[in-house]
Amino acid sequence: MSSTDEEIAYLRAHPMGHLATVGADGQPDVVPVAAEFDGTDFWGSSWNLAGEPVGEDWYEPRRTVHAPGP
Repeated sequence: MSSTDEEIAYLRAHPMGHLATVGADGQPDVVPVAAEFDGTDFWGSSWNLAGEPVGEDWYEPRRTVHAPGP
C-alpha cells in the first residue's frame, strides 16, 4: 500500500494520535500514541521506552476503528 504526498504530509504534521480498543467486556479504552512516519514505515509508541525502558508487550488484536478527522 502506498500513501499520497498529502497523506504523508498529514502524518508528519500530526505526531500525536489516539489508539482505541474495546475489551472482551465491551469496555472502551483510549490512549495517546506518539507516531512518526519515516517515508516508508509508520512507527508508534504510547510509552517513553528510551526514557523508561520497561520491555515490550504484545497483545492479541481485537477490534480497530479508524475515524479520519476533518
